[in-house]
Amino acid sequence: MSPVRLGQEFEVNGEFIPTKASVYLKRVGKNSINAWEIGTSTSAVIDATNFSNMSSVAEGVIDSSSSDNSIVMLDDEQDGFSGEGYMKVYDSSFPIADYKILNYPIFTFEPGTYDIWIRGMNLEEENPSAYQLDIDILLDGIVIEEISSLVDGSDWSWVKADFVLPDKNIHTLGIRMKEKNDAIDKIYIDVYGTVQPTGSGPSNSTSPYVTVHTKMYETNGLESPVDPLVVYDYKSTIDELKQDDWYNFNISVLDSGSGYVVKEDFSNNYFLVMSSSGRTYSNFISWEISDSDEYSILSSAISILPSFSSAPPFEEMNNIPTTTYYNALSEDSSGSGLEEGQWYINSNKNHALRIYSDFDAIEDV
Repeated sequence: MSPVRLGQEFEVNGEFIPTKASVYLKRVGKNSINAWEIGTSTSAVIDATNFSNMSSVAEGVIDSSSSDNSIVMLDDEQDGFSGEGYMKVYDSSFPIADYKILNYPIFTFEPGTYDIWIRGMNLEEENPSAYQLDIDILLDGIVIEEISSLVDGSDWSWVKADFVLPDKNIHTLGIRMKEKNDAIDKIYIDVYGTVQPTGSGPSNSTSPYVTVHTKMYETNGLESPVDPLVVYDYKSTIDELKQDDWYNFNISVLDSGSGYVVKEDFSNNYFLVMSSSGRTYSNFISWEISDSDEYSILSSAISILPSFSSAPPFEEMNNIPTTTYYNALSEDSSGSGLEEGQWYINSNKNHALRIYSDFDAIEDV
C-alpha cells in the first residue's frame, strides 16, 4: 500500500496556543498477532517507524511526549528510505538513561541465536567526517548488545549485532540511538549467519499492528508544509487504537532548549500531518475529517508519497483516497488524478481536524 500523508492547516495567534489535536480514528481489521515472528525459516523485516511504543529505561513507562527525554521523531527528508520514513534523533543533550527507546515486540517458536541487521545512517551536516552510528540493542529493557560503527554519510548502511531469544515467549526488542542525527530505516532479523543485506534489503514483512504518527510543520503561506517543528506524537493498535473513537495527539513542543521553537513563539500558519506505518489491506486506520465552522477559511491537504518499491497496486492513482484511509480529497483533485509528492487542497468543502488547547474536555482513550 502506498504511503499516504494527511495534513490539516491551522492558524495560531497570541490568543490561542494549541496543545493537542483530536481526531476521529476508525479501526479496520485487527492485529493478526501482537508481535513479529522470527524462526529458522521465518525472518522479520520491520519498518523502523512501525514500532509498538517508545519508552525510557529510567522512567520505566511509555511516554511519547515527555520533555526530559531525547527527541526521536519520524522523518522523511533524506532520500532513499524504504518504507513510511525513518526515525531520527533530533537532540541527544540528555542523560543516556533518559534516551528514547523504540520498542518492537518479537517472539519465536525456535529459541536460539539470531542476527539483527539495522539499516541506518547519521545525517550530521556540520562535521561530515564524523558519521558515527551508535545504537544500543535491548531485550525486555536490558542492554544486550551495542553497535558503534562508522557509516557512509551520503547513503544508508547496514550494521549488525547478534542476540539470543531464550524461549517462546513474546519479548520486547528495544533500539536506542545515542547520537544526534542518528537515523534508522529498517530492522531485519534472521537466523544466525545471515548474509549482509544490500541496498534497501528484503521487503518489509507483513506487520502484526499499525502505528499512527503526527508531526507539525510551519508553512510559507502556500498549501504545503515547509519547516518541521519538534512536535511529534504517535499511537499504535496494540495499546491504544482498539476501537473507533476520538483520540488526542499531543502537539506541544517536545523541548524548549537547543534553539527549538517554544510554545510562546507560535504565531503563524501550521500543518499538522498524519501518517501510518504497518498497514495492510485487511488492517489499517482511517481518519475522519469533520466539518468545522471554526476552521472554515483554512484548508485540508493530502499527499501521496512514493510506494515501497513499485507502483501502487491500483489501476489509477485516484482510486487510493476513496478506497483506503481518508475522506479529504476534493472532486477537483480526483478528477485529474494524483501525482506523487503533490499536495492537493480541498477547496470545495471545509474539513478540519479539531485543534485544541488544554482546556478542552476530550480525553485520550
